[in-house]
Amino acid sequence: METLINTFNRAVTNTASEILGKHPPVKKPWVTADLLDVCDKRRELKKKKKDAEGIRRYRAANQEIKKGMKRAKTNWIEEQCQDIEDSMKRNNSKKTNPAGERPDQHKARANHDQGWKMSD
Repeated sequence: METLINTFNRAVTNTASEILGKHPPVKKPWVTADLLDVCDKRRELKKKKKDAEGIRRYRAANQEIKKGMKRAKTNWIEEQCQDIEDSMKRNNSKKTNPAGERPDQHKARANHDQGWKMSD
């Protein structure tokens, strides 16, 4: 019986891998397709860092990625906080704290990164 189950599981897993392919899990939900495109561009520029112009272009792309990541993360945290605040206003406790985390910590950290204080 166990060999039948193992054979079935392997068949399903192999078929799913062939059809769907393997996709890396999304580790940072604030990373957008635009930022990933800039990362690809930076990867190409890294190969061309042989002269001063190549180094300058690589550094510019690197700065663009860093700024974009910070901006995207801050926006994502603000959206999460806004959703939680809206849920609190509607007394929807399941969406208020879905992961068991304190959203004010994230908001404070995002505000700290920008150098200004929370106004709550």
